[in-house]
Amino acid sequence: MRKVSIVIPSYNEEKYIDGVLTSIYESDIKYPFEVIVADASTDNTRDIIKKHFPDVKIVKGGNVSEARNNGAKAAKGDYIIFIDADITFDDKKLINKTVKKLRKGYHMVTTKLKCRNNLIAHNIYKVCNFIQLFSVVEGMPFSTGCFMGVDKQKFFELGGFDETLHFAEDYHLSRKIKRRKFWILIKSGVYTDDRRFQKMGYFGLMKEFIRIMRNRYKNDDEFKRDIGYWS
Repeated sequence: MRKVSIVIPSYNEEKYIDGVLTSIYESDIKYPFEVIVADASTDNTRDIIKKHFPDVKIVKGGNVSEARNNGAKAAKGDYIIFIDADITFDDKKLINKTVKKLRKGYHMVTTKLKCRNNLIAHNIYKVCNFIQLFSVVEGMPFSTGCFMGVDKQKFFELGGFDETLHFAEDYHLSRKIKRRKFWILIKSGVYTDDRRFQKMGYFGLMKEFIRIMRNRYKNDDEFKRDIGYWS
């Protein structure tokens, strides 16, 4: 049976890392899998992993693109699922559903994004989920890096994540996927925290999202600006 590699980029995630790893290990995963954390933390993240999740492999992190790429290089699975460190699942079979689609020949699989602790942010994500669905119809699908399943061979053929980008690296990669090879699991979802909204504000984060959509066909240099999204 083909193996699955779950890759989590991490930078000072001591508040969240236990939650995402618990959500993974409490899932109903029928495939052999490994969990890789690409970590660049200066807090207690690594100590928490080593103490409570000794089977997790820790590799060198960096910015979010570097971390995900490093995790992918260390992955032994045929399929890679990238998950952010503040994510938890609303469906214990989400990994199985993702792998099932990848085994059918899809190159990228994602799902809906929800907010667990902020109603305003939750509703904003509803709008973003709708736009994501529309992007597939439009012919240029995009996947959030919060939860992104990929065929490993295709991932490396496309060059992985662009490490020169400071944000929208997930969008930049997913737009290279052909529409017929992209799938959204609309009946499932993942929960995230509202920390990005707390840091950048509702209008600030929405402004950057609009900027991404406005520059989606060209002007990749726009995504090289450091807006402090991952710092």
